[in-house]
Amino acid sequence: MTILIVAEHDFIGAAMAQRFADRGCQHISYPLAELPEGKALVSFLSEQQVTQVINSSLVSLPAAQLPGYLQQGPLLSLLTAVEQLQLPYIQLSSSHVFNSAEPRRYKVSDLAEPDTELGQIYRRVESYTRKHVQRYIILRTGALFSERGDNVLTHLLAQFKQGGDISLSLHGHSAPVYMDDLARVVSGLVDQLGCGTDEWGVNVWGEYHYNSSDPTTYYHFAESLLAVMAQHINIEQVNLVGVEAPDNSWQYPLLNCSKILSAFGIKQMPWRSSVVNVVKRYCKEVVDE
Repeated sequence: MTILIVAEHDFIGAAMAQRFADRGCQHISYPLAELPEGKALVSFLSEQQVTQVINSSLVSLPAAQLPGYLQQGPLLSLLTAVEQLQLPYIQLSSSHVFNSAEPRRYKVSDLAEPDTELGQIYRRVESYTRKHVQRYIILRTGALFSERGDNVLTHLLAQFKQGGDISLSLHGHSAPVYMDDLARVVSGLVDQLGCGTDEWGVNVWGEYHYNSSDPTTYYHFAESLLAVMAQHINIEQVNLVGVEAPDNSWQYPLLNCSKILSAFGIKQMPWRSSVVNVVKRYCKEVVDE
């Protein structure tokens, strides 16, 4: 069994590849643009003995590059090859497909009505997936953080390192997900899909939600990070300032995750449980350099 991870060279693809490597699972990883197209891709997947495909490129790319993602060449080629070979396909997506102004947890059955251009792109890719692939899982998630790469956590920790006043939003709640936790979830899906879901007697294909179990504001997320970082650097010059203005980097609608629990037994984890280790690793790899 070989798992193909379609991802950019970033912290998202790296975390998933590391998860499978730690478990001794055969996997290969390529950015979408570097995969062959057409019949060559079908041959490539067959030669590599790929049995499942995970596409995280949609949540890996910077927002400015996402409009180009909808150019149907590489994506259509991938979906066509997956369908031809009848491979299970996991497409990572985002809670941005829902309206961020609604203060509730969205269920899988709720209508996707994005209020942002970014959300509209996610919704269109989801629709494209449903149109071209039968055996798919669309996994929506929230704000992702890691000690590596460019994300909400490394952005905050870099500001802490510089010191001074840091204004952060007290408006709205998000349920951020540590990237290693999301890799755990995806790995759990892969394991169970590999057990022959067609023989379960139930239809497991469709949309699922996963975000952490403890929603918080951007300000209080930063406050928790700062408390841990104080153990590694001098933070006397850091002053967190709470403001009422919303912050787009934190505007992720909350998700109801009951379906993934009932279908796959995957439980939510609190983001707070990862903070000590992730900040420690960041300080070791970045601050101490």
